[in-house]
Amino acid sequence: MTEGLKKSEETDKETAFLEYSIRAFADLLQPQIHQTIAHYQKKQSTNAEEALEEENDDSSGEEEAAAAEEESEQEEEEGPVYNPLNLPLGVLGVAYALLCLSPLFFPYPSFKGFDGRPIPYWLYKLHGLGQEFKCEICGNFSYWGRRAFERHFSEWRHAFGMRCLKIPNTTHFKEITKIEDAILLYEKLKQQAEGSAFKQDQELECEDSEGNVMSLRAFEDLRRQGLL
Repeated sequence: MTEGLKKSEETDKETAFLEYSIRAFADLLQPQIHQTIAHYQKKQSTNAEEALEEENDDSSGEEEAAAAEEESEQEEEEGPVYNPLNLPLGVLGVAYALLCLSPLFFPYPSFKGFDGRPIPYWLYKLHGLGQEFKCEICGNFSYWGRRAFERHFSEWRHAFGMRCLKIPNTTHFKEITKIEDAILLYEKLKQQAEGSAFKQDQELECEDSEGNVMSLRAFEDLRRQGLL
């Protein structure tokens, strides 16, 4: 592989990672995004007097909330972290866990949080982050969670493995992870395609001068024999 192709592949990987990160954070922050849009639309519909009054109320409320939040954070930092199930840690670890669903950059299910707090157990179970799926076509690579497993069939690693087997990476091969199964299915699909292919000499019909209908092969045989 030339240096230019390697550089292009690295650039594609970086771009794919950034796009995936943006989509993951957009999904995670969707409620906040909708709230921000609604707040902005509300701002546009208020007059100057209402806006000034609302701003004064918000500033006083923010000061009280900030003081309460700071006190709560101090209490949490002083207390021990209770995590008997060894769940992925961190409030921001939720976003990190979503990114870890991409095996290209985070192939192992060891999520380290940013603030040392465990993510909700229901979220861990929802994404099945403790469930392992192996794919022989990807070189026995492990994918953690059903979502990551289903997504990997359209990603570069699986596509590369299929290309090495000289098999097109179509939807027929989704859920196929064994090399032998993929080869057998490909042979079966080729046989079906050959069986349904149009055979001109057998299926194309011709008519002689007397109105007799026959296959192209029979017509050519009779014509060569001078019987037509």
